[in-house]
Amino acid sequence: KLTNNIRKKRVTIIRIRKKVGTEPCLNYIEKQRMKWFGHLIRMHPNSTVYRVFYNRTSGKKARGRPRKRWLDGVAK
Repeated sequence: KLTNNIRKKRVTIIRIRKKVGTEPCLNYIEKQRMKWFGHLIRMHPNSTVYRVFYNRTSGKKARGRPRKRWLDGVAK
């Protein structure tokens, strides 16, 4: 009898988020990523972060599947 009562009282994560007023983690991460990308676009070309981001490496290409890049996630 105890398990029947527990099952009836289950609450979905969606209902909890509505009550608490939060958003899913992936949405938050995507918003923060876009925010950082906006800063990156406006940075001065001589800044270290800008140079590292736009630097193209030279040399031999690695074997196998291409690695996922940060910019690929922003483009999505």
